[in-house]
Amino acid sequence: MAEITDIEDLWERAWAYWQARQQRAVPLQPERWYTGVCSDGRQLLTVFDDTDVVVCWLDYGGRYQRTEVVAHELGETPGGYYERTDYPELHQFLRQRFDYRDEPIRVMPFEVASPGPAIKPLPHWLFGFLLDPYELEGDRLRRVTEDLEGWLAKDDTYVLEAWGNTFFIDRRDGHCTAS
Repeated sequence: MAEITDIEDLWERAWAYWQARQQRAVPLQPERWYTGVCSDGRQLLTVFDDTDVVVCWLDYGGRYQRTEVVAHELGETPGGYYERTDYPELHQFLRQRFDYRDEPIRVMPFEVASPGPAIKPLPHWLFGFLLDPYELEGDRLRRVTEDLEGWLAKDDTYVLEAWGNTFFIDRRDGHCTAS
């Protein structure tokens, strides 16, 4: 009986955490993605592949507005923002097309249909516990509940999901700490 109470208590705390974090803007630095502010005040978060640029438009407060997919027709693209000096074409394309300046942005959690990134308070495997805490059993339940307890206790990270990967972002400064 105590196990059920513990699971229910954890679920309630995790749900409250999720709900509270959905309402807070967090910083995001450019890393493998580009971030910036346009001359009209909108913010953008951009991910890219070999053919397209996916731009998530955000208002000044960091709320998601819409996604735009634009073909870039560039030969070689950088591995990320940090390689923009070695591969300036993508950076120039973004600046010319969207009239933006590079800088960290503030973003509120959002998720859109593919393609594009998502900003979430919890990684998908911990969010699964919120959807159905009784779906898990045995060692898997123990590992997820331990990880979730640790996540809630630290309260220092959120995730950016893009390219089928989960990037852990420091909630204080917006830098990626792991993927």
